[in-house]
Amino acid sequence: MSVGRSRSGKTGRSSYSHPLLRNRELYPNVIQAGPVMAGAVTTSVASLVLRFNWTLVYQVLDTAGMTFFVATTGAAVVGARLKAVGCSVLTRSIASTSADRPLDRVLSDIENSARIIIFWGHALTLRRFMISAHRSNMTGADYVYIFFYPYEYIISQFGNVTWQNDDEDDLVKICCFCPFMCKITQNSNAPSLDSLSRLRRTARCFANASHRSSRDQQRLLDQFVARSQRDYNYTFAKNDWPFPAVLSLYASVSILRTTLDGLRKDELSKLSGSAVLASRMVNRTFETGGSGTYTFDHAGERLINFDVRQLNLSTGTFEAVLR
Repeated sequence: MSVGRSRSGKTGRSSYSHPLLRNRELYPNVIQAGPVMAGAVTTSVASLVLRFNWTLVYQVLDTAGMTFFVATTGAAVVGARLKAVGCSVLTRSIASTSADRPLDRVLSDIENSARIIIFWGHALTLRRFMISAHRSNMTGADYVYIFFYPYEYIISQFGNVTWQNDDEDDLVKICCFCPFMCKITQNSNAPSLDSLSRLRRTARCFANASHRSSRDQQRLLDQFVARSQRDYNYTFAKNDWPFPAVLSLYASVSILRTTLDGLRKDELSKLSGSAVLASRMVNRTFETGGSGTYTFDHAGERLINFDVRQLNLSTGTFEAVLR
């Protein structure tokens, strides 16, 4: 989480980041360890558009449900970034829970104006949107749909991006999707951008992430679920997990302990404020067990890697084509 002490001495926390917090002169005591770094998210989505020289983009943002804040902020910042370099950006808000068929209306508008679409919203709304697009003959090779999933594992607030829902639309879904998706994940080797471009031309499928958590992370999440029921009488739904910000908070405590353990007694006695402590966390990597590996840059912001994934029609699984 983003944790620090203000000049008044009051401790503050948040689950997300803000570019202003990178200013060490204004915020020398802030370390941003949240599950989503806003700047990295918007930069990744915008960079994907610019890499392929796409100059006309249509953004759809769903104002219904928990995804509203990500949809609104993401669309605004990405739109501004693209417009600043000469791209034309059309943005349309919809309320997916409305009974007046908002998806059909927005698809009609897209058909007459753009071929590169960024969708901001819940995974279930994305499924409905893409099935409607397929039935409107809008999932051919001319179209690219980009969808960002902000977290490293599935949570109910954002849904599960999958073609398999065990209903009559599964076969439609696996045949029709062609968007790319930026997904938070661990860094590893991946094909080049040229390979990504080749896949874009030849595959009618869409990108998602394999939401595989480490064994340690799974064990920790299981403990959170069990203790939530035991200590607070709160029961998670089947296959649902605590919000990723819970892991970030847990990791923040672990990082603080590791930093303090690394200080000598004489250094601890001279520790005059939180800024000094925060300076020991920048440009550093921490192993936090079940919460994962946390690396911070010179500004104290967590470095989070992204995958672009695409559905392999042969295996039915989602594979990284760019990291």
